[in-house]
Amino acid sequence: MGVKTDKRNYLIKKADVNIGLFIILFSFCRMA
Repeated sequence: MGVKTDKRNYLIKKADVNIGLFIILFSFCRMA
């Protein structure tokens, strides 16, 4: 535990943000 799990959680959070932005952009393009 410790540094390894923190790094994994950080990467997962980063991925979540990227996926969220991608979905928003995708929805925006579909609407236009």
